[in-house]
Amino acid sequence: MQSWCWQAVSSLRVFIETLGPLKEVLHPVAGIGLIVLGIGAGRAPSCAAEVPSTSAVSPRSSVLSGLFLTLGDPKALLFYLNFFPAFVGVSQLSGAEILGLLLVVTLTVGGVKIGYAGLANRAQQFFRCARLRKTLNLAAGAILAETGVFLLAFR
Repeated sequence: MQSWCWQAVSSLRVFIETLGPLKEVLHPVAGIGLIVLGIGAGRAPSCAAEVPSTSAVSPRSSVLSGLFLTLGDPKALLFYLNFFPAFVGVSQLSGAEILGLLLVVTLTVGGVKIGYAGLANRAQQFFRCARLRKTLNLAAGAILAETGVFLLAFR
């Protein structure tokens, strides 16, 4: 996992070094952009967007959608390609061991995602409060604007 982190940091460093003089222009533009986004988020109306009723979606359709979304996630594939060889001798696994490994991963990842779905269902009820949404909009806007000010002040 450290190699992925190292590659990301190295890539960003090379990218920044190749920008050269353009870096001096992009830095303040990014700071001003964050301030504008922060002001926009803070001034956003707190009215809820129309969300389709969840009762119109069948449970089978929801399960299949979640399954295909998970299977199509390239980050998960990259994680397992990097993770398993570090802990498991993949070339020495038997068919039964592979099935057992698949079962453990499916149960753990599936259990976590079912927990996420339950929390999202409860959060949907929680975020119906307009006052709470307005407070969250103001907090998010303040964080964005403060980050923009930080970029401008400490470049």
